[in-house]
Amino acid sequence: HNCAGTTTGASCTATCGLAGWKYRSGTSSQTFTCTATGAFSGNQPTCERQACRQLVLPNKYRHTCDGKVFEQMCVVDCAVGWTIVGSGVRVQCLAAQNFSTNLPDCTPNTCNSGWPLGAEVNVTACTSLTTDQTCKATCARGYSGTPTTLQCLRTGYVNGTRPNCLPSACPALQAVTGVRNTCNGTVFGQVCSASCADGYK
Repeated sequence: HNCAGTTTGASCTATCGLAGWKYRSGTSSQTFTCTATGAFSGNQPTCERQACRQLVLPNKYRHTCDGKVFEQMCVVDCAVGWTIVGSGVRVQCLAAQNFSTNLPDCTPNTCNSGWPLGAEVNVTACTSLTTDQTCKATCARGYSGTPTTLQCLRTGYVNGTRPNCLPSACPALQAVTGVRNTCNGTVFGQVCSASCADGYK
């Protein structure tokens, strides 16, 4: 307000002008008049705390800050899939309608289940995969197929499509006079034989 020094019969105004405050919907500033008794006549304006804007943080955090207004406190800690180092942090809704910015230290968890199994699949690129990280699952040596993407979910489970790995075809054996074989079309892991052709020993 600007009422300091107001004399008898003069008027002044009271507002919701302090940082962090606003007029309640449908209200505005109010006028006070200094009466002959030395007291002010008038009604106080109806002021309420301003709401903070939504707190948007990286996926590794969670918070209880939705709907908070000026000077209210809330907690930021780690989302599922991350482990907090220390404890959650209390932040405050400020007059500028944002929050104080202290954040906890959150470490991603390592996935521990859901890996594609089998000798034909190679997941060595996925060692120590942590929350939200991705990697490529490929076919092991001796197999062929298209790599697929795996992702470490927040539950600690690896999600993704297993690559379709088929045994690779072996190269044809070089023809040798007097030798016959059953190796045409043989693929990795299969067995074929070579022996002396008729007339040879």
